[in-house]
Amino acid sequence: EHIRFINRGHEDYYFIYQLMKYLGNINIIEDPLVTYNVVSDSLSSDKRKATRWHYNILKLIFPNSLLKRFYYFFYYIINAILFRFKK
Repeated sequence: EHIRFINRGHEDYYFIYQLMKYLGNINIIEDPLVTYNVVSDSLSSDKRKATRWHYNILKLIFPNSLLKRFYYFFYYIINAILFRFKK
């Protein structure tokens, strides 16, 4: 009951983080449960804004660790670049 979506960008990422923290662990399944649609004018299509959103979520997750924030932020950037090349 205390895990809710917050009203900011990348709220789904933060929601999953809170859920994992609350449950202690999760299981991964191979079956797709949702469909991801790419829309050119969506809120997350602006990659600069999405990057800023992600960093702000990392500040919520790691408020006292700049090193962890940068580590996960650069991991996010590298994966975004690799994803772009896979297309």
